[in-house]
Amino acid sequence: MQKKLILLFLFLISGIVYFTNYWYPDGLFWDENYHISSAQKYIDGVMFMEPHPPLGKQLIALGEKIFNLFGVNKNIDKSYFNTTDYITNVPEKFSFAGFRFASTLFGMLSVIVIFFIFLKIFDNQLYALFFSFLYLFDNAITMHSRSAMLEGIQLFFVLLSIFYFLKILEKNKRNLKEYFLLGIFSGLAISVKLNSAIVLLLFVFLVWEDYENEILKLSFSFKMLKDLSLKTLISIVGIILPIFISFYIHFAIAKNVIQGRNYNASEKYREILIQEETANPFNFFIMLKDYIEYMDRYEKGVPKWDPTKPGENGSPAFMWPFGYKTINYRWTKWRGVVAYMYLQGNPLVWFLGLFGVILSTVFILGRLFFNVTVRDKKRFKYITYFSILYFSYMFAMLKIERVMYLYHYFIPLILSFILFALIFLEFFKEYIEKKDKLTLAIVSLMAIEIIAVFLFYSPFTYYIPLDSIQFMQRVWSKVWGLTPITY
Repeated sequence: MQKKLILLFLFLISGIVYFTNYWYPDGLFWDENYHISSAQKYIDGVMFMEPHPPLGKQLIALGEKIFNLFGVNKNIDKSYFNTTDYITNVPEKFSFAGFRFASTLFGMLSVIVIFFIFLKIFDNQLYALFFSFLYLFDNAITMHSRSAMLEGIQLFFVLLSIFYFLKILEKNKRNLKEYFLLGIFSGLAISVKLNSAIVLLLFVFLVWEDYENEILKLSFSFKMLKDLSLKTLISIVGIILPIFISFYIHFAIAKNVIQGRNYNASEKYREILIQEETANPFNFFIMLKDYIEYMDRYEKGVPKWDPTKPGENGSPAFMWPFGYKTINYRWTKWRGVVAYMYLQGNPLVWFLGLFGVILSTVFILGRLFFNVTVRDKKRFKYITYFSILYFSYMFAMLKIERVMYLYHYFIPLILSFILFALIFLEFFKEYIEKKDKLTLAIVSLMAIEIIAVFLFYSPFTYYIPLDSIQFMQRVWSKVWGLTPITY
């Protein structure tokens, strides 16, 4: 009964946090200029290519299509969106409710998934509830998810992959069906954004869990190799299935070339378009090859991070855990105040995540070099796995030459929340099991403080006007790069 009440509470609160005036501001900001244009092309069946896989934009388009059924934007001319990849304005009386719906919905549902992740970790509903506030009340994740962008959708599938990984990790050994399902969830995440590929490391951890003794002893029997080969094969099938389906839908729908905009498609692809054979599965790999080549060309054309560039919004990966660099997505002046859409995280939440990463790292190094006592070997494995995920992602980002942005830290930020929960459990498990009131009070206070800081920074999340003094009160660190708009 308590679990149902908690889920109802989370559902209602997350609904308020994510859906309150999510169609506001009624103007474009950041990558909405790209993604709304792409989504409309799906609705109108216009051919295009994009630097991201197609699933995220398809879901954004689905949201708009659903709202069109209820009359929203139904009689508004959006044909301009089909003639460019970057829209700079929207028609009069245009509503963002449909285009922002999918990301907002998935952002809200992510709160439920992360609650179940923490429930797997703590096996205690109250602690799972309070730790889920780390995600629910982060200003940056909330603001980004309440938009026609990809991160709200992406993070849902990443969290779903992590939850299912923890679920099947409880078993002594995993079967083919479980590898396949994890592959499906991972493939869905990758189908939205390629940096979700970090979840593929989860399969490495599963293989270690299933064959640890054989690997350590270098004892590879035919039965073991056959079993491993089948699991590898079924995992690959699971991963590529949603990727291929989303791309097939893309090619089948986005088939009409307008104004000669064929994105430098190959001669074979152009012939397929002329013959209206894009839905023919035999042409799939020809079109997929062109799309991948376009993605590669696009990435090579993205400039590098340049700290000397005026107005540079990018930031290096090693500075993300400290909140650098916030981005002023949109602002509007009126009557001595300014409304901002700022990519600003909840500083308390980000600090706790970083604290979890640091403590986990110290714990692992202490175990490796100083034989520090481990109370629970299973939990130590979990800490190790998620630390590997965190640092693997960060090292991969450091290798990328193109400019990157603070929201690329969202995946490791979530991993840092999980690490904080695991290291907290390592130190306080006995108190949690004994239902120690002081420990629960401390965690309850942490949850209240998280909400308070979220509300304090909510003007950046919900486009609420601030005067100069109110803005500067929120500049807790010069590292973030928060800069007020002055008259």
